[in-house]
Amino acid sequence: MYFKEKLTGRAVYGYDARAEGMLYGAMARPPRYQATLTHASEGTAKTLPGVVAVVIQEGFAGVVATTRRQAYAALDALELTWEGGSEMSQAELETFMRFDDRTDGVLIQREGNPNEAFQAGATLTAEYFTPMAVHAHLEPQAALAEIVNGQYIITTSTQSPEISQQSVAKGLGIEVDQVQVIPTFIGGGFGRKTGTDVALEAARLAQVVNRPVHVGWNRTEEMRYGYRRPPTINILRAQLSEDNELVAVDHMLSSSDTLFAEGIGLPRFSQNILGADPLSASGSQLIYNIPHRAVTYHHRRLPIPTAYWRGLGSFANTFAIETFMDEIAHAIQVDPLELRLRYLPQGEIGERIKTALETIRQASNWGQSMPSGMGRGLAIAYDRKTVVALVMTVQVEGEKIQARQAWCAIDPGLVVNPDGAASQVQGQIVMGLSSALMEEQVIENGLATDSNFNTYPLITMRDTPTIEVFPLKSADVPTGGLGEPVIGTVPAAVSNAVFAVTGQRLRRMPFNLARL
Repeated sequence: MYFKEKLTGRAVYGYDARAEGMLYGAMARPPRYQATLTHASEGTAKTLPGVVAVVIQEGFAGVVATTRRQAYAALDALELTWEGGSEMSQAELETFMRFDDRTDGVLIQREGNPNEAFQAGATLTAEYFTPMAVHAHLEPQAALAEIVNGQYIITTSTQSPEISQQSVAKGLGIEVDQVQVIPTFIGGGFGRKTGTDVALEAARLAQVVNRPVHVGWNRTEEMRYGYRRPPTINILRAQLSEDNELVAVDHMLSSSDTLFAEGIGLPRFSQNILGADPLSASGSQLIYNIPHRAVTYHHRRLPIPTAYWRGLGSFANTFAIETFMDEIAHAIQVDPLELRLRYLPQGEIGERIKTALETIRQASNWGQSMPSGMGRGLAIAYDRKTVVALVMTVQVEGEKIQARQAWCAIDPGLVVNPDGAASQVQGQIVMGLSSALMEEQVIENGLATDSNFNTYPLITMRDTPTIEVFPLKSADVPTGGLGEPVIGTVPAAVSNAVFAVTGQRLRRMPFNLARL
């Protein structure tokens, strides 16, 4: 039924929600993150065509009109005073994310005695940077709020109806059972539609005018005022023995809020209990069978909203770890695939990774000579109980990096729907490539600079590689996830492939050979 509705154009998304007598709402947005609305008056907004109401409450100003365009136009006629807020710019943000040692970090993994192993210093050290990125979903936030017999009915595209319900109830000061959330189809989510802001905005406006109100964010609002992927710095160091055996690896990272994100995550006090944000730190632990291993997480609370983005912390952390493993392989002149086989984790997980590696070795003809200007890179992951091995072929022409072909072996334990599994993998590879090669959100004077896709490019079909997916099945293994485990291997495989061609290491996304 769902496929039929989409194919025939009858599918209802949040932006499509309608009700008899419906009005449209728009909200004033701050000029800087964390700025406070200290004064608001309706100015001349109430006199403009189509304006039904100007809603001014503590810290909140909005307009309700007969069309969406009229509602947005009236915002400019409001008289608003904003005070405070962040004035952080990109250079300050990156400085803020830095760390010198473990003094403010939380140890989240320790095997053996890494401190002793590094007393004489590290043989290899590398630093990696992953910038902020937006979700770039097709449909921005949208919600319709109706009040029927004292019951608030919210029709919205959401990844979490329960969080939306709780947010509206809390924001309006009513009981949770007075709020009903009706989820629609989601025009792309990737973590962003766990947000509840638009549902509460529609409900607050509907409460004042006592009529159905639809709020649909525009692209500029989505780019600037939605939350984004946290920026992440990863520093790894390795200690090698005299005979080039890998003795110790130390991984330190800093990132901002994901699970601790205000309004949609755990309460802020939970950081005092957990220490590290477990979602920002996901994928950071070292699975390789190395005698001495440590991972230390440094939390940085930015004055910029960050939260869930596809892959969570494993996107940045897998990129760093798997690129560093390639750097180790090059330093000791060992084939990158053979190095991973050498240090496989013990037991069932190691056997599953070995099978995945051997699968893509054969499928991609790993080790064969490549034409001039082309190279291959490899990366693996174990995430959401799923094993991933990816080989990527890239072509480098001048400063342009073009992904040509990808082979990906996946072992989630049991593949129920091979076509669905392949679609998930293909989507992650395309999204990961787009982020690795193009996407970066920059902050200037306390606000994101991007307002639409003209300044925030995305990958197109022309730049999409051929993708082959190899589903594997492990008996007696709990079924894992397939929506996110692949994405972190993509930037690592691309970076490693570019090194194979150029001899230059790409440690900062989005990858830019000119910047080197």
